[in-house]
Amino acid sequence: FRVMDNSSNNKTVRERIAVIIRVYSRISDAEALIHIIRTNWVHNDYEIFVVHNGEADGFLATPLLKECNYISVNSNSGHRSGATDLVKAALKRLSELSRFNKYIFIESDCWVIDDKLITEALLGMKANNKHCASYIWVPKRYSFAVDFFIIDSEFAKSHEELFDWDDHPERYFSRVARKETYLMRNMELVHAPTILNHFNLSPLVLSRGRFRIFPKALTIIHHL
Repeated sequence: FRVMDNSSNNKTVRERIAVIIRVYSRISDAEALIHIIRTNWVHNDYEIFVVHNGEADGFLATPLLKECNYISVNSNSGHRSGATDLVKAALKRLSELSRFNKYIFIESDCWVIDDKLITEALLGMKANNKHCASYIWVPKRYSFAVDFFIIDSEFAKSHEELFDWDDHPERYFSRVARKETYLMRNMELVHAPTILNHFNLSPLVLSRGRFRIFPKALTIIHHL
């Protein structure tokens, strides 16, 4: 996954960013994401936090997860409500810290292979005076992704209502944060060819249709 950066005249101001990885059972995916961030995210100063709610169900944190800023949530209250619990637990820890000007919230099974997209989003946020950055999740509903989004730290601390997600977090986030959100470019979804449905090894079949790839952004979501 190593991505070489050959630019020798990069004048972009480096941001101090907390990266919050949310994980329940996908421990190996989280470990891969940590490796990707440490290896390929080079344009800003990142500090990784892992917020995890799988211990009580037997999905034990590994030493790699615990060597990051590790936050354990005692139980998982459900697929969607559990995600809200993880975000709020991370925000509680981050509220005590002042060294970050941006937060990136990312699911363990969302692999952003390098951080050029992040740098572009940060520039877009600044140019358009926006406090958040996300991308369209379901176009017909104009919902915003919560698997991977960026937010100003002070804005997150002062707008806790942004994280009171209901059963449809993407629609909720787009409704309450629409005016404040910069939509990331190059996040055009490409589905695997439908012919793969006829083969047992199709990622669409194995992931029940949840496998998504964004080739222009070097991003893959929902691993197997």
